Amino acid sequence: MKILFKILLVSILVFSINAKAEWKLETIEGVQVYIYLPKTSLKSQFRSLMVNLHGCSQKAEDLKKDGNWESTADDFNMIVALPKVPNGGVISGCWDYYGGDHTEINRHNGPLLKMVKAMMTKSEYMIDPGQIYLSGLSSGGGETMVLGCLAPEIFAGLGVNAGPSPGTLSNEISMPKTSYQSMLSTCKKLATGKEASFKTQLTSIIYGNNDFIVNPKFDLFNADIMRTIYEANNQSPFDTTKLEGANREGTGTLWSDDQGPRVSLIMNKNLGHNWPAGQGGNGGNFINKKSLNYPQYLARFFYTNNRRSKNVVLPEVLIEPVEVHGSKFLISGQLTVPLAFVRSMEVVILEKGIIVDKFPVNIGRDLRFNAFSKELKEGEYEFNFEFKNTLGISRQFKRNSWLGEVRGMNYPQLVNTQYQVVNACLQLRGIVVSNGSDKVENVSIQVDKNDYLSKAKNNLWDFELCDLSDGKHDLLVYATNENGLKSNKFETSFETSPFSAWATLQEHMEAGRLRWEDYGVFYLRYGNQKFRIYLGLDDVWRDQQFNRTL
Repeated sequence: MKILFKILLVSILVFSINAKAEWKLETIEGVQVYIYLPKTSLKSQFRSLMVNLHGCSQKAEDLKKDGNWESTADDFNMIVALPKVPNGGVISGCWDYYGGDHTEINRHNGPLLKMVKAMMTKSEYMIDPGQIYLSGLSSGGGETMVLGCLAPEIFAGLGVNAGPSPGTLSNEISMPKTSYQSMLSTCKKLATGKEASFKTQLTSIIYGNNDFIVNPKFDLFNADIMRTIYEANNQSPFDTTKLEGANREGTGTLWSDDQGPRVSLIMNKNLGHNWPAGQGGNGGNFINKKSLNYPQYLARFFYTNNRRSKNVVLPEVLIEPVEVHGSKFLISGQLTVPLAFVRSMEVVILEKGIIVDKFPVNIGRDLRFNAFSKELKEGEYEFNFEFKNTLGISRQFKRNSWLGEVRGMNYPQLVNTQYQVVNACLQLRGIVVSNGSDKVENVSIQVDKNDYLSKAKNNLWDFELCDLSDGKHDLLVYATNENGLKSNKFETSFETSPFSAWATLQEHMEAGRLRWEDYGVFYLRYGNQKFRIYLGLDDVWRDQQFNRTL
C-alpha cells in the first residue's frame, strides 16, 4: 500500500506544476550554457541532468535549434544543458579531448566539471546526484569519454556519438594510430582511485555507416573499452526498428552483466557524422533528422537501467514507436502507474496543425494499450497523447510519424577548413561531406568576389592562390551538391604582406618555418591561434618584424 501511495503521490506531483518550458542562456562558473527546464518542472521532485556537448565546427545553438531535446526532457522531467566550448575551443571549435594528460582542473575538463557541480547546488534545479548524464557528438563525444573516465562518480551515464577514443590525437580521427590497449589504459589511468564508480555507470554509443570524418573503428573501440571496464560480458543483439525515429534501420548490440544492461552500441544506417535527432525534416549543422531519435533512446536507456538513484521516476506513459499498417497507424505502449489511478487516455492526430483523427485508448489490466487510427493519406503526422489521472489532472506526450517517404534533406557540410597565408599566397584545405546520396564534386572559393573551384577527392580538397596584392582580402568557401543544396559557409578575412606567413603554430611547424624545439615557447605566446611570422635576411623566421632594407 505504501508503494501504491508513493506512485500516486509522484503522479500528483508530476501534474501539479505546468511551467512554461523554454531555453535560457546562463553563465555558470564562466561557462556559457543553454539550459532547458522541462514543462514538468517541480519543486518537490528530483530531476535528472543531461549535459550535451556539440562537435567541432558546430555550436550549442545548433543543438538548441535542431537537437530535438525538448519533448524528451518534458517526458522524463530532465534538465538539458548545452554548454558552449570555452574560449572558442581548439582547432575548429573542438572540445579538447586530445591525448592522455587530463586532470579534473585542466583543459575543458575543469570548466565543465565546475559547471555541473555548480548546477547540482542550485536549489531551483533539484538535480538528483545519481541522475547526471553526459553526451556529445564528435569532439564532444571524445570529451564525453574523457570525463566519463576521469569523473565516473559524477556521470551515471555516457552517450557517445561518433566520438574518438581516450588518449588519441586530432591527426588520427580518420584512421586510429593509438593501440586499443593504450586507449583502454588511458581510461583506466584517468579513473585512478575512482574505479568503484564504474560499477554503476552506463554507456550508450551511436554512429553511422556514412561517417567519413571520424573512423567508425573508434565507436567499436569505445564500446569494447567500457564493456571491458564494466565487466559486462553477456552480448546480445536488439532490433533498432523497434526504436523511435525517422530512420530506424541499423544494428543494435547490448552488453550486460548479471544485473542487466550496461553498454549499448547502435549503428544507424545512412547516418553520417551527425547528431541523430530523429524528428524528420531537413538536417541542421551536423544534425541528421532522418535518423533514430537518439535523445529519446538515451533517456529511456538511462532511466530504465540507472543503478545509482532511488529517485528515478519513469514517465506515466511509455509510448512505443508508432507503426504503419497500410494507410493506418498503430498506437501502442504501456503505463507505469497503477490502473486504479488512471481516468482516461486520448490520442489526437494532427497534420500541419489540423486535427485529422481523435480517439480514446483502452488500457488493459497489464497496463498495455494499442489502437489503430483511421485510414490517412501520405504525409507527416503529429500525435498528442493526453493522459488523465483520477484527479482529473492531465499530461501530454508528443510523437510524430510518417505515412510514405519521410521528407527532408541533409545538406553537404564543410569540415575542418584550414587556411594559411605565406607571402602573397593563400593556401586552403579541408573536408567536405555529402551527407546523402547527392555527391559533392567541387568546392567553391571566392577571394575578393572572384570565383574559383577546387575538386574534392575522397572528401578531401585543397586550393592555392598566389600573386595576391599586399593588404586585406575577403574569403568565402562553400560546397554545392548535385541537387543544388549548399553547405555551411566558411568566411574570414586575411592579410598578405611580403616575407611573412600567417598560420597556426602547428602549420608553421609542419611547414618548417619554426623549429620543433621552440614549440613550447611559441605555444605559451600564441596557443592555438594564428599568428604572423617574418622571414629575415638570414632566412630565419621570427615573430618580430624588422626593416629588411638595412
